[in-house]
Amino acid sequence: MRSCAYCGRELAPDEKCTCRSAESARQAKSQSSETNHSAYSGWQDSTYRTGYTKKAKKKFRFKKPHFKKPDFRSTANAVSGFTKRFIHDPVNTVSNPGTLNKWQLILILIITAFAVSLCGFFIYSRLLLPLTALAPSALATGYSIGKLLTFSLTGTAYVLGIEALFLATLYLLNRFILKQNTGFFTFIIRPVAAMIPIMVFGLLGALISFFSIWATAMLLLTGFVMNIVLTYEALRSEWSYMPSVRAMYLMAGAYFIFFVIIFNIFRIA
Repeated sequence: MRSCAYCGRELAPDEKCTCRSAESARQAKSQSSETNHSAYSGWQDSTYRTGYTKKAKKKFRFKKPHFKKPDFRSTANAVSGFTKRFIHDPVNTVSNPGTLNKWQLILILIITAFAVSLCGFFIYSRLLLPLTALAPSALATGYSIGKLLTFSLTGTAYVLGIEALFLATLYLLNRFILKQNTGFFTFIIRPVAAMIPIMVFGLLGALISFFSIWATAMLLLTGFVMNIVLTYEALRSEWSYMPSVRAMYLMAGAYFIFFVIIFNIFRIA
């Protein structure tokens, strides 16, 4: 005979005990079964939704790259203000240049390259050509506005390439020898600022070239000398964590590598 596990009463073969304990046990079992079933159904539904449903295919649309056009007026004003600050205090400006965006840096490089090429044209046509055997014909033909523009624009492109090569040499030394992760346009702010004497003296030399070509040559040479001195100040500030003498030798090594590359380029050309 069967008996209730809670009250002990004997039960018929298919009879269920109706005592309070047996009823409570049956209700608890029923609630537990419903809870487990809902949890399983929710897991199954979630798995089905996340793992087995087909996702809608998105059509690929090519997005045109958006280039922010620089405001030339604000860029020119920033370069003008920076140049005035440099003339007032060159060493402090090179050591603590602040921030310049890439368009302002590029504009400084372009103006510097144009000033050098402009002085180069006057020095070549009025100082170097008369010293050659072709002096009579050179003096007779002179130079025209067309030749001036052609030489200046071509020279600007060449000088820009030389400037970029020099800055790349310094950056690669900083990146791979000194293991510094400074961004390119962030690193070159100081070296580009050190080129401002070439730009200023070059433009001034071009203006006085009609009065004295020797003064033009001397001004341009002075600009290059000041550039070397200020480049050292710039690199010493950039690498302030190392002794100054080490920064000087690293700069000398960068110039050596740069001159070797330039020499081989001109020899191949």
